[in-house]
Amino acid sequence: MSRLSVVLLYLAIDALAIFLTFYFIYILRFERATLLRWPPDLFQIRLFSNPHFLDHLEIIALMGLFLIVLLYKNGLYETPRGKRFSEELGALISALAMTLVLGWTLSFLLQRFVLSRLVLSVFPIALVPVLGGWRYLKRKWVEYLIAHGYRRNRALIVGAGKMGRYLERALKDSPELGIDVVGFLDDHLALRPDKTLKLPVLGTLADFSTVAVQLGIHDIYITIPSERAKIKSLIEHAYELGINVHIVPELFDLLVRQIKFESVGSLTLLRLFEPTLSSWEQRLKRLEDVIIASLLLAIFAPVMALIALAIKLDSPGPVIYKQRRHGLNGVPFWLYKFRSMYHGADETKHRELAKKWLRSADPIDEQAHVYKLTRDERITRVGRIIRKFNLDEIPQLWNVLRGEMSLVGPRPPLPYEYEEYEEYHKKRLTIKPGITGLWQVSGLHKLSFEEMVLLDLRYINEWSIWLDFEILLRTISVVLLGKGM
Repeated sequence: MSRLSVVLLYLAIDALAIFLTFYFIYILRFERATLLRWPPDLFQIRLFSNPHFLDHLEIIALMGLFLIVLLYKNGLYETPRGKRFSEELGALISALAMTLVLGWTLSFLLQRFVLSRLVLSVFPIALVPVLGGWRYLKRKWVEYLIAHGYRRNRALIVGAGKMGRYLERALKDSPELGIDVVGFLDDHLALRPDKTLKLPVLGTLADFSTVAVQLGIHDIYITIPSERAKIKSLIEHAYELGINVHIVPELFDLLVRQIKFESVGSLTLLRLFEPTLSSWEQRLKRLEDVIIASLLLAIFAPVMALIALAIKLDSPGPVIYKQRRHGLNGVPFWLYKFRSMYHGADETKHRELAKKWLRSADPIDEQAHVYKLTRDERITRVGRIIRKFNLDEIPQLWNVLRGEMSLVGPRPPLPYEYEEYEEYHKKRLTIKPGITGLWQVSGLHKLSFEEMVLLDLRYINEWSIWLDFEILLRTISVVLLGKGM
């Protein structure tokens, strides 16, 4: 389908959803008696000759038209690859809030005092699950099609260094993006092959045009933007061949929550803003933590009692295990977990593995676990079960209520891990550590340490309450599927 056809289809679905949502809200408000009959009278043609219904429909039509324009301007009539659903949902809710304000304003300006303020208020709220729901299903369907071969693009990565390798793995682990990386271009490794690379180095940067034409390349990802002369020539050749160009900025590892473009003469400058959550964002995140943690503690109270009993019956020792960790700005605190190991277990093996992981550029073993050793003889029978479903983490909700942790954030390091940190690594602790985070839902046991740091910096840079909700929802599937061990 052409892009215009897709936009018109999405617009038609939205228009139908907007009308039906209003229609059933109106019936529930003014025609409830007709729904009590059997069969219920769901489609009442007579309403279209009812002046009261038509007065409401007139305002709803204006609100709907305004909403559709906002959705189009916010890019919600397409499914861009790489854009998270939480961003789409946030844009949708923002547009609906503005639509609600418009509805109330119109009702006063047009002096239609017979209009139901309840209908006008509930209408945008009801559209959140309606419009958001069908967009979520649409997104999943498009991602499924792309992951199974629909409109996939062949890509080259320029630069086979640390960033290039990470990008290759990230694209491979995200089949819904529809990018098939066929290899690298690298001026150094083209002459000295690296056997640790999983994909071939197909040539130097000077070979770009030849390789791109031969392999039918659609996209090129540049991870070495500092080599300006070479990159400028490469980009010009890419444009001539109609190839999409993506550049990983050299600021990728900085904490930059907001960037503003400025002009001085003929120069374009980037102004970088303070790399921390603002005071109101911190308060909002704290409110989110307190409310959700309190609810979860109340919900899990019976489960916690059963786990405590099982631990006590299974092996001698305390039920709760207290462990020293480093939190916000590296400040130490005591982290609480259900004890899953035999009391007094030796930490030497984990200490050695952790230091090896911190110093390595790759995961220790993609089939093994980074934080929780497989076939670990220190783990009790009950411990294996609660670790499998991450139930040993439940007491950390108390750390959240105490303000030492957040529900979502970077993983809190152990003291012997923190000792290995360079200054760059400590940036990940400029916010409170979390029980879960991007590091968990993005492949907890398959990440190198450097990749975990990059994910943490990305989380801090892109933080929003919608991102937190998305991570929490994705964490549920991790827990239910027993991916904790």
